[in-house]
Amino acid sequence: MCTFLGNLEPLISLQIDGTRCTACHAAPSDPLYRYLRVSGTEQLERELEMARHPDFLFFGHTHWPMNRRFGKTVVVNPGSVGQPKDGDARAAYAVWQNGEVQLRRAAYNVEETAQALAGTALDPADITALSHVLRTGGELPLKKEVATGL
Repeated sequence: MCTFLGNLEPLISLQIDGTRCTACHAAPSDPLYRYLRVSGTEQLERELEMARHPDFLFFGHTHWPMNRRFGKTVVVNPGSVGQPKDGDARAAYAVWQNGEVQLRRAAYNVEETAQALAGTALDPADITALSHVLRTGGELPLKKEVATGL
């Protein structure tokens, strides 16, 4: 899986059935790391310009589900199938069908996923923090919780 993900382009532009799409992990200006906040339309307008105002802009990285139209562009963040940030622990994803995007949720065994983290080589404090985010839907633990493993 890591090889597959590592070989993906961080930003692509494509046409699907005549629909112009841009997809990136984070934002067109910094496809790997920028947190694209859509509360400020000025920043979003710059990002849409960089992407050449596609019909659809798909992005992620913030783990906040969103499906909104800005001018002629539909801006979509499917959310997260792990490490949510919006307070909902269910898996978040998007389905694009017939030119329409729907945001969806699916329940899954969050506890099983959190327990599986314990079998990784991650630092114990990171495991505690990541598990807490999984269980709460995005709430970061207090530093004392991470230190004590609560």
